[in-house]
Amino acid sequence: MADLSIEVWIENQLGIDVDASTTVKNTQLRQFTRDGARSILKILMQQGAIDELKYFLKKVAGATSNDVNTAQGGDHNIYDGSPMMVLRKHNSFSGSPYFACREVQQTVEPYVTLPTSAEFATKEHPVWLRVGKNLLRVYPAPTSNDTADIYAFEMFDSLDEDDEPISGDSSWSHFMKQYSTPLRYYVAEQACYILMAAESATLGGISWSQPSAPSAPVFPDSIYNLSPLPTAPVYAAPLTAPDYTRLNTFLDDEDPEMSAAAVQKVQMQLTEYAQDIQDASNNFAKEAKIFDNDLSRIIKEADGISSTDIANAQNEIARYAQEVQSFLGEIQAEAQEAQSLTASASAALQAWGTLAATYGDKFNSFMMVSFPKPQPPQGGRNAG
Repeated sequence: MADLSIEVWIENQLGIDVDASTTVKNTQLRQFTRDGARSILKILMQQGAIDELKYFLKKVAGATSNDVNTAQGGDHNIYDGSPMMVLRKHNSFSGSPYFACREVQQTVEPYVTLPTSAEFATKEHPVWLRVGKNLLRVYPAPTSNDTADIYAFEMFDSLDEDDEPISGDSSWSHFMKQYSTPLRYYVAEQACYILMAAESATLGGISWSQPSAPSAPVFPDSIYNLSPLPTAPVYAAPLTAPDYTRLNTFLDDEDPEMSAAAVQKVQMQLTEYAQDIQDASNNFAKEAKIFDNDLSRIIKEADGISSTDIANAQNEIARYAQEVQSFLGEIQAEAQEAQSLTASASAALQAWGTLAATYGDKFNSFMMVSFPKPQPPQGGRNAG
């Protein structure tokens, strides 16, 4: 797994060709890769996984004075609340360690220099606050000896799906390599949702092409004078077709469990609809047979009708009977084709839904249960 790029791994797992695909595209995989990296970072922050989090940090600025312009380290915008970590060195303390600064609101700033205030900042309990875009302030003020280092969590805006998380380019240098496994799970889950949506669109696009019913027989005038003349039957198509609306809604909400239930309902509706078509066809065939028999009998019993008119009427009846059989065959063929397409798309939809749930479970299991032993990323802890 580790030797493959995200794209190649996804192609192997899902059996798709991303470069040639019109469904799962490179741009989507790239976005999923970046979103997945951010999701992993967010979960680790929620878990307070300090040992892991420190490998997602990159140094964006150093300070020897009170105000720090983080643009020195690559224009990292802190104004929008991006997660940061500020460490202040305590040079007079044994070993010259760095102490983590506590973030405070700018309204608290007047109190951080007051020794009697609960917000008073000391070298052992330093604080920092956001002043504006690309500007933060550290207390006690850093000096040339007691410097402050500002770290930002990588937002992974440059990750590409065609790079290898372990040996890829520098954009991966602040991504902890042990988390390349759940990252792949995340991307695979999202790709499965795209494939589910495609199958849903296929299902929603299946239509029933209703063939035209055969035209009623046309007889010589002498036949129309017969009484009573039977009425030619009319095919009554079923009014209710399968409803894909709720299925598409569940897919839009990325709800595999509800989508599976909706698929089952659609399949049940298809079975009922196919039976309705068969019943309507059988009823039409029955009425057509009665019409043929009644009309043949009336013509046979009629007096004063020329043999030519009788022959024409019999030919018209034969034509109508033949077209009825052809019509019923077309209806059955349309129904079978639609059923086949629906069954295929439904099976694929369920398969992608199951796979999406599997990758989602794997991602959650890894993030909630497994905590691999931290190892520095390829670029080193403070690379960048």
